[in-house]
Parts: sequence; C-alpha cells; structure tokens
Amino acid sequence: MQKTVEAWWFSNDKILPHGDGRRIRKGITHKIKGEVVPCKNGLHGSKKILDALTYAPGSIIWKVQLSGVVVAHNNDKLAASERTYLTNGNFLESAPLMLSTFGTLLILSFNTLKPVMKI
Repeated sequence: MQKTVEAWWFSNDKILPHGDGRRIRKGITHKIKGEVVPCKNGLHGSKKILDALTYAPGSIIWKVQLSGVVVAHNNDKLAASERTYLTNGNFLESAPLMLSTFGTLLILSFNTLKPVMKI
C-alpha cells in the first residue's frame, strides 16, 4: 500500500548495513528495487522508539520517513521501498537525559494521582 509513515531506525554507522554501502545523511532518501518483504528486502523502521531499540544494531538513532510501498511486520516494525533520514543523534549520549526526564515526569505524575484505597 502507498503511504508515508514517520518512524525510528537505529544504525551503527553512517552507511547502510548488510553490504549495501550507501551513505546515510540527513535529507537523503534511499530506495530499494524489487518487492518489499520485511526482514528480506526493505528499508525498515518502527513507529515506537522502544520497538526500534529492540532491533538496534548500534547507538545512532534516526527519525525517518518511510514511504512508497510500506508493509507492516509483527506490529513492531515496518519495511518500505523508500526511507528519508530526517534527523539523528547518538542514543547513548542522550539516554541519561531522556531517562532522568522520564523519571522526573513519572514522580510528578504520582504526586497528582488520587489514592485508590487507604491503607
């Protein structure tokens, strides 16, 4: 099906893996030839960052746009005929800040919850 989906994708280098060798840069769009078959032929990504993390071969995280033919796989991954690289960062460098922010928000949310039962 033809559509556009924003997703997350991790890499371990600034070149495509599996012997492809094309350079990855912000603003570049890669395309594949042939039928899109998840895990065999396609440019992958996940809608949720935690799903993308389970497939991460490295710590470079990319916000990507998947387009052209997009095929869902196991509710946690997509494969597409085209992938555009929107922005990137190093997950290991930003993880401590993200985790501390998440922890702070979690603590603040507990302070606003009403007790369900009294002990």
